Amino acid sequence: MCKESTELIKYDELYKNENIKWAFKKARKRNSFVGADGENCKEIENADLYVSNLVKQLKEYRYIRKPLKYQEILSWDVEKTHRIEMESFSDRIMEYDIQKCLEKRLNIYRMDFVCNAGGKGEKKYKKYIETMREKGVKYFVSYDIAKFTKSVDVSIIVDTLKCWYDDRFIEFLKYILLRDNTKGLPPGHILTTYLSSCYLYSVDIAMKEYQVVRIGDNYVFGIYDLNEKRQIDSKLTSELEKIKMKYNPNKVCILSYEEGVGKM
Repeated sequence: MCKESTELIKYDELYKNENIKWAFKKARKRNSFVGADGENCKEIENADLYVSNLVKQLKEYRYIRKPLKYQEILSWDVEKTHRIEMESFSDRIMEYDIQKCLEKRLNIYRMDFVCNAGGKGEKKYKKYIETMREKGVKYFVSYDIAKFTKSVDVSIIVDTLKCWYDDRFIEFLKYILLRDNTKGLPPGHILTTYLSSCYLYSVDIAMKEYQVVRIGDNYVFGIYDLNEKRQIDSKLTSELEKIKMKYNPNKVCILSYEEGVGKM
């Protein structure tokens, strides 16, 4: 899955003062964000000192992640719930810091038809559905990848990251995000979005010949007749098997636009 080789981004990038400041501001934008450890970001009076301490901890390789809490949230389609992690404010800063570094390389693994769950992503998704409808599509077929975040093979992601990042950076990412798990990504996580697109890139490439949009781990194909569905079934199955995944046959859904696919 490696693209053109280039100079590796090193762990040192994480403790650049401007990167931590940016991550601090991003993390602090969350309304009334109180971390799992009880720290309230709005009560931090000296932001510069807070950032400086984080820079020093990273530089000396002694940053210690905090214990997590968990909460249940509804998925984007309001049909299921996810148990998501609630981290400390300082861990949230680390995540945004890592995200900034991931953006420098992993955006190339994101196809135009991929949408994030959430406000902007759902608007983009609806535009894709409407465009397909205008082209005369009669049916929409939806495929949900079975237990996607829980089933991600971390070793596949790590192999791709090694094309772009040094070992210390990758180990820190695993330390903050995966917490020593060898399988699965935490659902609803800002870093999971980037790593998921990286993981599904080979499938996205293979399926782009069809009229398709993906939101999260849900593929929706626009088809003119039901014979196309058999072709998509076969190819999607084959491509998912290559990354140790499969779609849930019990959740395959065929809808017309009028039946509600545009409202998904």
